[in-house]
Amino acid sequence: MKSRRVRRITFAVTVVAAFLFFVMFVVINTLNAISEPAMRLSVVERGYIEDSISLSGYIFRTQELIESSVGGVLETVVPAGERVSVGERVAVVYVGNVPAEVMNELRFLNDRIARLSGMPVGTDLFVRDPVVLERQIAAATSAVIDAAYLRDGERLARARQQLDDLITQRNIAIGDVAQEVETVSQLEAQRSALETRHGIRRTDLVATRAGVFVPNVDGLEEYLRIDAISGLTPADMDELDRIPLVFNHEIVPGRPAAKIVDNYRWYFVSVVDTVLLETMQVRNFLNPTEANRRASTVWLRFFDVADTRIEGTITFISADFDGRSVIAVAASGYVDSIYATSRVSVDLVRRSYSGLKVERAAIRVVDGRTGVFVARNNQARFREVQQVHSDEDWTIVYECGDYFNIYHDRVLRMFDEVVITRRELTHNMIIR
Repeated sequence: MKSRRVRRITFAVTVVAAFLFFVMFVVINTLNAISEPAMRLSVVERGYIEDSISLSGYIFRTQELIESSVGGVLETVVPAGERVSVGERVAVVYVGNVPAEVMNELRFLNDRIARLSGMPVGTDLFVRDPVVLERQIAAATSAVIDAAYLRDGERLARARQQLDDLITQRNIAIGDVAQEVETVSQLEAQRSALETRHGIRRTDLVATRAGVFVPNVDGLEEYLRIDAISGLTPADMDELDRIPLVFNHEIVPGRPAAKIVDNYRWYFVSVVDTVLLETMQVRNFLNPTEANRRASTVWLRFFDVADTRIEGTITFISADFDGRSVIAVAASGYVDSIYATSRVSVDLVRRSYSGLKVERAAIRVVDGRTGVFVARNNQARFREVQQVHSDEDWTIVYECGDYFNIYHDRVLRMFDEVVITRRELTHNMIIR
């Protein structure tokens, strides 16, 4: 009887001890997990890092203003951003106050006449090319199908209108224009009859030079002359910032109504902290060395307009005025939508570095060698790398290793998973 009681007590003590041991085990492991630095993996990809500066500045360029001899309502004949020739009719000014419903009808007729005359409906400078038009027709056809599939009536109507216009332009481009010429004549007769019926007078505006047509004026044109760049100081640029932009919403006799802009050569001008210009140089056009070419070549990205980069050349850096200097970058690339305003924002890219892109937190130094730890078979494997360039979050690296290491997969590769943790890591350490 006594031995049975002892066995029961012994069993109960054993169960309690086992339970307490289990609880202590869970608590200790939980505390270790809490106190142990977190670990995560990051995939290696091929990418690039830009050494860039975000700036606000101005576009200096050659541009000629078109004045109107009468006041009234401006109606464009060619789209904004379209390249035009000298003497080409770009807009008309309807004299006086034209009733809104009549103006809408005139706009409709002018638009149809322009479209059926083979004029571009967008800003593409090569829309008269049949090959380009065929590509645009294919894209427009896909847009019609997509809109029909989504049952978006408004989008479908726009897509069908664009497709019809492109087909008409294609027919004109390949010479099938007989029916179109008659239709244009009919529309022009309707427009003349409408103007006569309402006693409307209009004056044509023609391009005074070849360039890009811009149907508005912002008031800064007289200040943004190319010949003024070489004498600019930060104080001059500050003065430009204080000038309000005034667009010509109403056409006034003897005042500029539109302008023609030279899009082949323009300059981005801005104020920069002088310390950021240490690696930059003005291009020596007479005898440029390779080092000078690299130091004077930058790229401009108009991030609020387009994501493409335009290559430019530094042509002017002013003296240091209290830690600030003026920089001018010449470019000739076409950028849509930068012609309508003089003030712009850009990312000025000094250098671009490409290679394997890893998180900066993954970089380690082991025995004097720089590298990263990658996860292989639940182990941390050290891979030596060459650092190229870093920003706050990322690093561009090149893999290091001879043929033997490459053959035996002992170098960093794209899509490897690098280990990111504050823990001390060693080669072949178990991490999972």
